[in-house]
Amino acid sequence: MLQHRSRPYWLFNLNKHYKVMKKVSENVFPPSGKIKKLWLTMKFSFLILFCLAMQSFIELEAQKLTVKMENASLEEILWNLRKQTKFVFLYSNQDVAPFKGLNVSVENENMEVVMKEVLKNTNLEYSVTNDAIVIRKKMPDNRVKFAAAQQKMRTIQGTVMDKRKELLPGVTIMVKGTTYGGTTDINGKFSFQVPDKPETELSVSYVGMVPQKIVLGDRTELHIVMEEMVETMEEVMVVAYGTVKKESFTGSAAVVKGDQIMRESAPVSAEKALQGYVAGVRITQTDGQPGAKATVQIRGIGSINGNIEPLYVIDGVPVISGDMSQVMSSSNVMTALNPNDIESMTVLKDAAATSLYGSRAANGVIIITTKQGRAGKTVFNADYEHGWTTTAMPHELFGLYMTGKEYTEYALEGLKNRYLYDRNALPGQAAYDAGNAGIVEDAMAYAYSNLNSRAKVIHPDDPLDGSFDYKQADPKKYLSHARNTDWAKALFSTGKEDRFNFSARGGNDKLKFFSSFGYMKQVGLLPTSKFQRVTGKINVESRVNKQIKYAINQTLAQTDQSGTASGGYYSNPIWGVKNTNPTAPVYMPNGEYYRYPGFVTKIPNYKKNVREQVRESSNFRSMTTVSLTIDFTDWLTFRTVNGIDYLHLTESSFSGIDSHDGRNEKGNLGEYLTKVYDLTTSNTLNFTKSFGQHNLTVLGGYEAKKYKNKYFGAYGTGFISDKFLQLDNAANAAEVGGAYSDDRLVSWLLKADYNYKNKYYLSGSVRRDGSSRLALKERWGNFFAASAAWTMSQEKFMKPVTWIDNLRLKVSFGTTGNLPSTYFGSQSLFSLENKYNGNPVFFLKTVGNPKLTWEHSYTWNAGIDFRLFGSRLSGGIEYYNKMTDNLLNNASVSVNTGFSSILVNEGRLRNSGVELTLSSQNVVGEGFNWSTDFNISWMTAKVESLKDDVISAQRIFREGEKLYSFYMREWAGVDGQTGRPLWHKNVYGPDGKTPVKDGSTTSKVAESNRVVLCKAYPDFYGGMTNRFSYQGIELSFLLTFTLGGNMFHNLDRLSADGRYIGTYNPSKNAAEGVWRKPGDKASKPLIIYNNPYQSQEYSSRYIHSTDHLRVKNISLSYNLPKRWMERWGIANTKVYFNATDVLTFYKYNYINPEVSYTGNTNSGSSYPAIKSYRFGIQVQF
Repeated sequence: MLQHRSRPYWLFNLNKHYKVMKKVSENVFPPSGKIKKLWLTMKFSFLILFCLAMQSFIELEAQKLTVKMENASLEEILWNLRKQTKFVFLYSNQDVAPFKGLNVSVENENMEVVMKEVLKNTNLEYSVTNDAIVIRKKMPDNRVKFAAAQQKMRTIQGTVMDKRKELLPGVTIMVKGTTYGGTTDINGKFSFQVPDKPETELSVSYVGMVPQKIVLGDRTELHIVMEEMVETMEEVMVVAYGTVKKESFTGSAAVVKGDQIMRESAPVSAEKALQGYVAGVRITQTDGQPGAKATVQIRGIGSINGNIEPLYVIDGVPVISGDMSQVMSSSNVMTALNPNDIESMTVLKDAAATSLYGSRAANGVIIITTKQGRAGKTVFNADYEHGWTTTAMPHELFGLYMTGKEYTEYALEGLKNRYLYDRNALPGQAAYDAGNAGIVEDAMAYAYSNLNSRAKVIHPDDPLDGSFDYKQADPKKYLSHARNTDWAKALFSTGKEDRFNFSARGGNDKLKFFSSFGYMKQVGLLPTSKFQRVTGKINVESRVNKQIKYAINQTLAQTDQSGTASGGYYSNPIWGVKNTNPTAPVYMPNGEYYRYPGFVTKIPNYKKNVREQVRESSNFRSMTTVSLTIDFTDWLTFRTVNGIDYLHLTESSFSGIDSHDGRNEKGNLGEYLTKVYDLTTSNTLNFTKSFGQHNLTVLGGYEAKKYKNKYFGAYGTGFISDKFLQLDNAANAAEVGGAYSDDRLVSWLLKADYNYKNKYYLSGSVRRDGSSRLALKERWGNFFAASAAWTMSQEKFMKPVTWIDNLRLKVSFGTTGNLPSTYFGSQSLFSLENKYNGNPVFFLKTVGNPKLTWEHSYTWNAGIDFRLFGSRLSGGIEYYNKMTDNLLNNASVSVNTGFSSILVNEGRLRNSGVELTLSSQNVVGEGFNWSTDFNISWMTAKVESLKDDVISAQRIFREGEKLYSFYMREWAGVDGQTGRPLWHKNVYGPDGKTPVKDGSTTSKVAESNRVVLCKAYPDFYGGMTNRFSYQGIELSFLLTFTLGGNMFHNLDRLSADGRYIGTYNPSKNAAEGVWRKPGDKASKPLIIYNNPYQSQEYSSRYIHSTDHLRVKNISLSYNLPKRWMERWGIANTKVYFNATDVLTFYKYNYINPEVSYTGNTNSGSSYPAIKSYRFGIQVQF
C-alpha cells in the first residue's frame, strides 16, 4: 500500500497564488572507459541519441493509476499523482489547503476516474489542458444561471506568449472576483465569455511567469505577453547532495539560469558568466589570451598561502579546476565544459550551504547543473555566431607607447638635462644660472649628438647596413623626417571568433535524454594566439520502475590552445613592444626582416620571432558520472553518484633555430605530458517524513575521493632545421624528468532539516574528512553548521500588510576547512635528482611539518529575504563574518638549517561584509516589459593575528592591517623649484613600524621609510542588469563596478622621468605634466637621462585607484515571427548581437582597472583585456 508523504522539498511554489508540482532530476553519468578518439566516441554518442529520439516518438498506452492513501492532505494526493503521470497540477493555495485527512483507494484506473474520486468530497473541479490539470472551485448552477441572466456578456479571444514569442498553453485567465474565465489551448489561444463592462479586469497567471492584471476596456481580442518570474522563495535550487526549495533553504546561495546568462555574457568558460550577476562573487580576468583563466572569489580572500578558489561541482561530482599547464601563461581546464550545456549554476556562500563539502569548501562552492532530458517531443536547437575582438581599453596596447618623433623629443629633453646635471647647472645645483643661454645651447648640441649612441634613435638617412656616419648626420632630420614604426599595429590585429552549437532534448516517462555538440574557435590579437574547443555531451536518465532510476552523464572535450610567453621575457611580444625601438623598421629596404629592432641586441624582431617561438597545449577531458536512485519507500531513498574526471594534457614549447631563445642552442623543444585521474564515489541515504505539521528530512552519507597526477617532460636542443623539431632529432637531450603524486580524501556526512508548518525552519550538518595530505595525528577534521529561518510573512500579525508577499529571516553559523595546496607538506622529502661523481645523491630537499593541519573557517551569516508588491520587487540583504584560523604560512627558519622557510599553521584573518540583491519588474505589459537586477557587495579582509610580518615584494601581511596592503614609500610630489622628486620621510616611532606623520619630506629616496599605504581589494563591487522586451525584440545590458580598490602599475614606473631612455619606449603619458622650469606645478619630476634622483623607485606614486564602471555586456535579439518559419517546420528563430566589455568609464584609458585581489596589473607584459562583438542566429525545431 502506498504511504502518504509530506510535500517534497522539490515541489515548485511559483507565486503567492499558484503552485505546480514538478520533479527536478539530478542526472549523473557513468564512465565509459579510456577514450582514445574523440570523434569516434562522439559519433557513437549521436548514434545513441538517434535511437533515443526515435523511441521518444512512440506513444505509450493510456496509463493506469493506483492511489491508496489514508489521512492525507489533498496536496499530498496530488503529488502522488504527479509521480505517476506527466501532468502538471495548477491550483490555488487557498482552494486546496482546507482539505486534509482524506482517504482515497483507487486501483488501476485512468486519470478521469481517479480525479473524480479524489475531488468527490470537495467543492473543487478540474479541467485538462495539454499536460496541465487546473483545479478550481465549483460555481453553483444557480449562480451561473443568475449571473448570466443579470448581465450582458461578450466573447473575448486572443493568444498568450512569452517575450520570445513562444505561445503558452495552459495559461489561466480569470475575471477578477468571478469564476468566468478559461485556459489557453495547446496553441496558446483562448476564447470565452466575460461580463460586457469596460471596467472588467482579467487576472492572467502561468507557471513561472509574473501574474498580470488587464483592464478589458472595449476590446474583444487580446494578445498577451508574459514576463518570466524572477527568483521566488519557492524556486527549486540545486544544493549540496540534492535539491531544495528556496523557501526552505536556511543557508546563503544564489542561482543563475544557464540559457539567459550564457546568452547574455557568452563566456568561453562557464564561471566567468557569474561576473556582475551574483552578490559576493568577484571575478577578475587579468589575462585576455584566448583560453586564459579568470580568478574567482566568493566572499573575500580566504587564505594567504592556501587555495582561495571555490570548489566546482558538476552534476553532483566535484571536478578538477584551475590551471594545469606547464607552458601556457594562463590556461583553464574548466573551458572543457561548453557553457551552452549548462542548465543552472548555484553559488553556495555561507557555511550552512557549504559545510557538507567540508575541507574543500572554505572558499565557497559553485554547483553546475547541466541540461537533462525532458519528456515530450524531441526539440532540436542549433546556433551559430561569428565575432571580432580587440582591446577593451582604447590604449592598453594600441597607441600606448610613443611614436618615433615623440620618443626623439623625449630623449632630447632627457639628454639635455643630463648634460646640465653633470655640470651642476640644473635648478638647485651650485652652477645653476637662469640667464646662461649658452650652456643650454651646448646641452642641446650634446643631446642631438648622443641621440643614437645613448637613446638609440635611428637617423632617417641611416640605410641600416652599418655604413652610416652619425658624426656627419643632419640633426634637424631627427625631427623633421623622424622615423616611426607602430610596433603594436605591426604585430597585433583584430581577433576573430566562431561558435557553433547543436543539441537535442526529449524522451518520455521512462527514458529522457539530452545530447549536444559544440565547436568554438578563437584567434587572438596575435596570429599565433588561439583557442579551439570541440565538445560532445550526452545525458541519459532511465526509470526502470517506480522504485529505481539510473542516469548517465558523459562529457567529452578536446581543447587546443597556443600562445606565447608572458611576463618580462624577451620572447613575449607584448612585453617586447615597449622594448622595441619606435625608430627601427620592421623590414629592411630589401624586404628582409630587420633583425634587431630593439633598444638592446637581445630584443628580436617580433614580427618574425612570434612565429618561431610558440607554446601549444592540447587537452582531452572526459567527465563521466553514473548515478543510481532507489526509492525503498515514499520516505526513504538511497542514491549513489560515481564520477571519473580524466584529463590528458600534452604540451610543447619550441624555439626555432633562428629565434631569439633558440639561436644560441640551434633551436630547442620541450614536450610535456600530464595525466590526471579524479575518482569520486558518493553514497547517501535520504529520509523524508511528515508528522502532522512537522516535516523532517535527514541525509546521511559516505564519500571517497582518489586523485592521481602523473607528469613527464623532456627538453632537447640542437636541430638541423625548424622543419624537424622533434625530440628524436635533437642533438642534445638536455633534460628529462617526471613526477607522480596522489591524494586521498574520505568523508562521512550527516544533515538534518526540520520545519514546522513550512514556517519555522531548522537545519544542521556535520562532516568528518580524512586527508592523505596531513600526518596521522592531524589527518581528520570535523566540520559542522547550524542554521534557522523564519517566514515572518505567514504570521497572523503580518496579514494586514498586503504589500508584503514574503518576508523571511535567516541566520547560520558553521565551519569549513582548507587543505594545504602541497600534497606532502607534513613530510620531509628526500631527492635523488642530483649527482656526485656521476652517481645519484640522496639528499634532503624539503623539511616537513608533522603538526601541519587544516585551515579552519568559522562563519556567521544573517539575512532577510523579501518579495513585495505582488512580486514586483524582490531581493535580500545579508551580513557575513568569517574568521579563518590556523593560516597556512611559510614561516622563516634559521639559515643554518639549509632552508629558508617551513609551512606552518599560524595566524588568523577575518573577512566580513554585507550583500544587497534587488530584482524588480519595472514594467509588465501586453507588449513592453522591463526588469532590473541589481547587486552590491561590501567587504573587508583583515589580518587579526600573525606572529611576524610577511613581506612579499611590495605588499605586507601584518597583524591589524588589511589583507594585501601595499608596503612602499609614500610619494610627496615634485619640488616646484628644482623639479626633483619628493617622498615623505615617515620616520618610525618606538615600535619600529608605525611612522611619525610630521609632514617632513626628502628628495633622497634612502631617507624615506616604507609604510603601509592602502589595500588592493575594493570596498564595494557589484552589477546591474536591465532587460527590455517588446514585440519579439529583447535588449539587455550589464553594468559592473568597483569602488575603493587600488592597483600597482609597474608600466608607469618603467616609463618614469627618463630613467630608462635607451632601454624602453615610454608610454605617451610619460611626457605629460612634466616639470620644466622653476615654479611649475608639475605632477612628474624633470626628465633626465638615466635619472640619478631614482624617482622610479617603488612608491605610492605608481598606485592607482581601480574605481570604475564598465558596460560588461550588451545583448540585442529579435525573434522572427513564427508565421515566417512555420512553413519550414521551424518552431522559433532568433537573430542576435552580443558585445562584451564594450565601454569602461575609468580615469586612465591605457590601464585595465579589473585587477586581481593582489592589486597587480600586468599591463605591458600580459595579454590585454579584450572586448568582443558577435552576431548570431539560433534556430529551434
